[in-house]
Amino acid sequence: MKIYQAAEKFINEIYWSDSHDKRSALKISEIVDAKLIKDNKEKDPEYYNYRPGVVHSSSIYGCLRGVVHSMIGTPPSTELEARKLGVFMAGNLFEDYIINALGDKVIERQREYEYKYKSITLVGRSDYLINDEGVMRIGENKSVHSDSFWYRQREGTLVAWHNQIQLQIYMWLERILYNHQYEGIFSYISKDDCTVESAPVKFNQHIIDEVILPILEIINAAYEAIVASGLLAKRDAADGEAKQFVQNEINALINSIVPLPAHSIFNENKGQWQRNWLANYCSHHNHCAGGGWLLEATDEVVRKNKELKGTLPKAPKRSKKLEIKPVE
Repeated sequence: MKIYQAAEKFINEIYWSDSHDKRSALKISEIVDAKLIKDNKEKDPEYYNYRPGVVHSSSIYGCLRGVVHSMIGTPPSTELEARKLGVFMAGNLFEDYIINALGDKVIERQREYEYKYKSITLVGRSDYLINDEGVMRIGENKSVHSDSFWYRQREGTLVAWHNQIQLQIYMWLERILYNHQYEGIFSYISKDDCTVESAPVKFNQHIIDEVILPILEIINAAYEAIVASGLLAKRDAADGEAKQFVQNEINALINSIVPLPAHSIFNENKGQWQRNWLANYCSHHNHCAGGGWLLEATDEVVRKNKELKGTLPKAPKRSKKLEIKPVE
């Protein structure tokens, strides 16, 4: 008889010889990956598909060169892989669960916004509107890696700066579009242990004035320059090498107006340098800084962490154990 750890060891050892069924040709992982990619391409095309001059609120805290390229319909240099899409899907399921748990406190799901800012159009969708004991709040849910969740929870910075940007935009648009003085609330779910934490957020005009409006100015300036140049119409009418030639001109124009993010950022949680997260979710590197940008960023991270390690105090060497010889 084999039980407990003896059973575990026994079953693991005989799996490939006695238990593994070689007859199956079913690849569940491939089916799931294919559906993730298909669903991502087909999701709500009227909202997500390319519309000239349309900027999504959830993107403007990202790499602004990538934002402009998406806004003018530049084909991405890389597509989102199934693994990342799976992470997003898991997050969406968690986020929906939070809304369902709130029940009748939720007044409305997915409030939509559309605001004309000079030559561009800012659009967005908040997750829900909730009644918080008489205070109406725009709600956003995010699922995050547990390391990040617990670090921010300890440091008292639960609402990440880029998530604040998105929520502040929604509160701002409620005020200028509908004259609603709504506040906000953010809920996070820790992906590994499913802990949920929330944080109420007040509208802050300083964030609008110092961060969001300057970003919109940069995006608008790039869009107006591209339209005025006539390059967009020329690109869309061209084929083959001629199309790529015009695209290169557009790339140069965007690069002259929109700043490039830093290669690396310092992760306070881990105490080390890491590749800028903006790079990991931008699909326009080849149009922007070139295909080697990610490699350059990785090399910079390695170099900076090596330099950082050299500045840290070295642990004292352990003294050799005193050998006591027996008395003869």
